[in-house]
Amino acid sequence: DNTLEVTGAFNVQAVGNATTGARIEGQLELGANSHTFNITDGGADNDLIVTAGISGTASVTKTGGGTLQYADPAAPQEGRITNIGNTLVNEGVLELNKSSGLQILGDLTVGDTAGGTGADVVRLGALATNNGTIRGSSVVTINSAGLLDLNNKAETLNTLSMQLGGGSSAVLLTGNTGTLTLPN
Repeated sequence: DNTLEVTGAFNVQAVGNATTGARIEGQLELGANSHTFNITDGGADNDLIVTAGISGTASVTKTGGGTLQYADPAAPQEGRITNIGNTLVNEGVLELNKSSGLQILGDLTVGDTAGGTGADVVRLGALATNNGTIRGSSVVTINSAGLLDLNNKAETLNTLSMQLGGGSSAVLLTGNTGTLTLPN
């Protein structure tokens, strides 16, 4: 069994001029406690790449200016996300780039109110599926420093809230061929 059970926070910091990000492979069991992924911005495009399946009921908070990428393992069906906790991106980038199954099953909040427009980003990657990356019943909130980039993908959401702030506002990008469907 290659399951990593986590009870605390993740702190990932590149040392020197690292051009390859750290990786978590296998299965990541988050349990029920909240976890913070604090990822500093290093020399790699993706500072932490998680190809592991992610299970549990825990809320996940992304902090730090670096990029956390959910990506496919060699066998994509083995890297499925079943964690039903909420996801909060307060700083940096979370790239959803798995080709198999939902990647956000709980509520999603993009951005806090610090850093200015587009400081906190959730981006669908090239491998993300159309109408299958964010659960349609998830409550999606984009705060004044948040940016949700569908990256030319289609998503259907039942609840979307976008916040304005002093000197900044929430941003939603679909791309040239992307679509967002909301209820009537």
